[in-house]
Amino acid sequence: GLAPCQGKWDQRGFTLPWPKVWRSVWKPRVPPKWNDLFYLFLHRGITTGTKAHRLGLRSPPLECDLCHCPESLHHLFLSCVLAKAVWQWDPEISLAKILQPGLQSAGWQVRHRASLWTIWTERCSRVYGGEPFSAEQAAAKGALLFSLYD
Repeated sequence: GLAPCQGKWDQRGFTLPWPKVWRSVWKPRVPPKWNDLFYLFLHRGITTGTKAHRLGLRSPPLECDLCHCPESLHHLFLSCVLAKAVWQWDPEISLAKILQPGLQSAGWQVRHRASLWTIWTERCSRVYGGEPFSAEQAAAKGALLFSLYD
């Protein structure tokens, strides 16, 4: 059968080999929470500011506190200044590239998961009163996490 989110991503112009994508979600040997986040990302299940606003929730804030742009999934993980700093190892990063894990090497998948996790945890620190890192510190943290599991 079709994966539940297939239609959602395909409406954005992505045609992907979904069986390969789903098989690759749990393959990388990384902390389970990294794969859990990736699974939520694939299902567009991450509650961003715009999604929370659409659902009538009060938290998180509608706008990114760094860029003052609406906090969408795309903004949070790709176009925010924090995301761009973390993804500096792959300046050609795109949503299509993120959604093709079954077509990438194991090392790339680990780096990918480490980057997503770093962006997510830094965003949560800023939103929920933790100690946020600068974009450069977040990029260094992502590289360190990757090196631990590579």
